[in-house]
Amino acid sequence: MKISPQVKKTFYILVLIGLIAGGWATWYVFFKPHRDAGMEKPAYTITADALSQKFSENPGAVNTYIDKAILIEGTVTEVGKSSVSLGNIICNFEEGKSEQLGKISTGQTIKIQGRVSTYNDLLDEIVVDMCAIK
Repeated sequence: MKISPQVKKTFYILVLIGLIAGGWATWYVFFKPHRDAGMEKPAYTITADALSQKFSENPGAVNTYIDKAILIEGTVTEVGKSSVSLGNIICNFEEGKSEQLGKISTGQTIKIQGRVSTYNDLLDEIVVDMCAIK
């Protein structure tokens, strides 16, 4: 059985289009910019006490806030190497932004924006990552 030149040409064009589309998709997945929740427009603005109360009263509230950028205002209870605690809310900073922590002291009232990543109902801890001080 002999394949006509027209069918060969169509086959090669389709393979070339597939390679180009596959190459673009691979490049897009591996080199797209990472999300920066600290610089996004916040979906919610809330105080640390109000957020803690919402989570302790209704653990299902995590579904409302999970993976959303929020702006939290509260009093600093602890400052670590790469995190700040606002009561039971732990705000984790990425390496490039952790130099901002040197300016923070315990008892200071600040605004932090980040992404709610998890809630531990056993320890009543809310974890916020990708944080930035506002």
